[in-house]
Amino acid sequence: MWWAGRDAAYLDEPSAVTAGRMVLGRYGGRTDAGANKNEDAALLLQGEDWELAVVADGHGGADSAAFLIELLHDDPDVAGIMARPAADALSVVRTHLVKRMQGADLDHLRGEAAVLMVARKDRYAAWLNVGDNLAFVLHPELARLGQRTLNQRSFFEWVGRVDSLRLEVPSYASGVHALRPGRTRIALVTDGALEFFADLYEGPLDAAVAQLTQRVHDGRGVDSATVVAWDVVAGESPMQPSA
Repeated sequence: MWWAGRDAAYLDEPSAVTAGRMVLGRYGGRTDAGANKNEDAALLLQGEDWELAVVADGHGGADSAAFLIELLHDDPDVAGIMARPAADALSVVRTHLVKRMQGADLDHLRGEAAVLMVARKDRYAAWLNVGDNLAFVLHPELARLGQRTLNQRSFFEWVGRVDSLRLEVPSYASGVHALRPGRTRIALVTDGALEFFADLYEGPLDAAVAQLTQRVHDGRGVDSATVVAWDVVAGESPMQPSA
C-alpha cells in the first residue's frame, strides 16, 4: 500500500486505516487554522515474516514525497531482499534503497523530502533516515529507561532538488535495533504529528493511531501529520549486561 497527500490531502479529516498488520494514520491539518495542502506520503510493505515502512515529508511542494514513495513502491527487488535471512536482508535493504534514491532522475522535482524507512525481520528493526522524521520503538523496558526513538532527527537533510545523498560524502543515518522480548510497537511519524505525539503503546493499534490523528485535529495542527505503526512480538531471551 502507498499513499501521497498530493492525491488525497485529508484536510480537516483525521484518518486511520488498517493494512494487514500495519496501520496508516493521515491528517492534512485544519483549514480554519491555515492548512491548505498535504506534502506527506507513506509506503507500507509486508511479507509473511517482515514489514517495511517509509514516510516522506515534502518541502517546497508535494511532488518530491509522492515521487520517492512511488519509486520505492515500484522497486522490484525489495520483497526478494526481505525474504533473505535477517542478517543479510536488513543490511542489504538499506544500501539498496540509498542506491535506488541516488540513481533516480530528480531533475523534474520542484522541492525535496525528508525520508525515513524502518524494516523489521525476526527480532531486529533496521532504519534509514534522511531528514527530520522520527521512528519510535515503544516497549515498557525501554520506556523505564527513557528510550523511545530509534533515530535522531537530522535537520537540513533531504532527497530531491536539494539532496543530501548527492553530496561528495552522502549524508544520512542508519542503524539496527534488537527488539526486547514481548510486544514492541513501532511507529514512524512525520514532524506535523510530533507536537501531539503521546505514548501509543497502550490499547488496540488502530485506536491508538486514530487518537493521534484526532489529537492533531483537536490541537488545530496546520502541518501535515502522518504515522505508520505496527506491533511486533519478540520471544528471544533478553540481552542483559554482565553482573
